[in-house]
Amino acid sequence: MGKFLDDKGNVKQFDEYHKAMYAAQNVDKIASHFYEQGKADAIKDVSVKSKNITGEAPRQTSNDSLFINGLKVKAVNGIDSSKLKVNKNKFKN
Repeated sequence: MGKFLDDKGNVKQFDEYHKAMYAAQNVDKIASHFYEQGKADAIKDVSVKSKNITGEAPRQTSNDSLFINGLKVKAVNGIDSSKLKVNKNKFKN
């Protein structure tokens, strides 16, 4: 306490005095804060190093469909015409 007081006993460094008083009165609260912060940092570190966890957007699937004269066409197993199929359910009105 002496470092915050002058020769007459008056407080000379108010901001430092108030910080020290707050810390002295709230030791458990301050310790709990840093403990929780350490746990959060550890979880973040583990998740970054873990397999298959990323902050990136999910992979997009390729869109193999083409539109020809308003008709949606998709190659099933290549572009050979013997491998093309027509889904008749799509054409029902």
